[in-house]
Amino acid sequence: MNLLYRGWPLLVCLLLAAGCVRLPDLSLARRAAADGDRETARWHLQQLGRRGYAAAWVDLGDMERDADRRQAVFWYRQALDRDPRAALRLGRMLAVDNRMPADDFFTVQRLLLAATGRGDGRAYQTLVSMYAAHPDLVRRTDVDRAIAAARSGGVPVPEYGLVTWYRGSGTCADHLQEIEAICRRNLDRVPACHADLVRVMLLGDRRRALERLLQQVQQGVGNGVLDPAVAVDVADTLVAERVDPGLAKSALALYAAVTPAEPRALVRQAHLIMNYPFLARPGRLLSLARQLRTVDPDQGNLLLGRIYFEGRQVARNPLRAEQYFLAVAHRLPAADYYLGRIYARGYLGRPDHRQALDLLLAAARSGEARADLALAEMFVRGRGIRANPVYGLVFSSLAAGQGSVRGAALRDRLRQVATPKQRRQAATLLEQEQAWRKAGHPLQAYATEQSK
Repeated sequence: MNLLYRGWPLLVCLLLAAGCVRLPDLSLARRAAADGDRETARWHLQQLGRRGYAAAWVDLGDMERDADRRQAVFWYRQALDRDPRAALRLGRMLAVDNRMPADDFFTVQRLLLAATGRGDGRAYQTLVSMYAAHPDLVRRTDVDRAIAAARSGGVPVPEYGLVTWYRGSGTCADHLQEIEAICRRNLDRVPACHADLVRVMLLGDRRRALERLLQQVQQGVGNGVLDPAVAVDVADTLVAERVDPGLAKSALALYAAVTPAEPRALVRQAHLIMNYPFLARPGRLLSLARQLRTVDPDQGNLLLGRIYFEGRQVARNPLRAEQYFLAVAHRLPAADYYLGRIYARGYLGRPDHRQALDLLLAAARSGEARADLALAEMFVRGRGIRANPVYGLVFSSLAAGQGSVRGAALRDRLRQVATPKQRRQAATLLEQEQAWRKAGHPLQAYATEQSK
């Protein structure tokens, strides 16, 4: 017995040398994940998580976040109360996903409030972003409590959280003076205040003050005092508020001023010129798209496809548009949407409704509201597929839920003529489709109509 006891370490070493015992290793898991070996990384991280290493659960969530958000949320939950990164990760997801359960919101809120009180600025910023994304779950007293916690913890400029919340709740117009006062006091410390002041002046119809501010921003960027990202945010605010052509020209000038330093500005310039063609000379769109293609091939191909699909500053050429869209198909939902339209309408010859249906479904389930509307119209008209008013009602409702005015009009029209049975069927299918999208399931065999 004594001999066996003394020989046990030797036996373990022999087993390890022979590869018979596999011990989980965090650094090995991270190297495997970086190399794309997700299976190896997942095995090590799960074993470590079961042994009480909360960092492993966070790493698992990070690994799954882009591929399967529902699974990522599950892993992050395992590390709540044990690794502060888990609350930050979940909070950021809550800030962009308003479909997560309210229980998650309040759990993460509790943890982030505590971290904010300890002076964690990242926790406070995440908390405020959550509040802005979920105004239905938050009252002014909650925001005041977060600001007080941030102030007691020494977080810089805690009062700016109020501006963020007003913006998210859509109540900026009711608090213009308060927002301006906060942003004037903190203009040097909070770069985002420049865009907030632009919004205040647009909503207050203060054109001269706005023009002075735009000049200051352009001069600040030119002198190197302001980050180029500030100019992009200011121009984005102008465009988002549907400005008149004069201010659109100012937005284009801001984008152009920072184009070498800010690749985002290339895309923004192109979209602005598409809406206001008179702002640029012929050929400018193609030049921007080719520039973009060198720094972001996917966005460059998408933009070139749109230019030829819509015939912007060039002759319409569906065949060339198809080539550019195919280069990014299944990676960018907008490319699938445009390809679906090309095939559904027969722009290349004979319509291919089966392929169009598949592409539009893929785009719709990736968040492309225009694809939901296109699907609804296909099912209503019955072109190339069997007409199905129930499916038309489902997809028009999904489009309306994402802010589509045409989708809402079609939904309302279909509701008026639908039978009670059809409305019940549509409600059931709509609930299922929303559940699939929320959970991130693979595409379902939802529409089984065969091509005519």
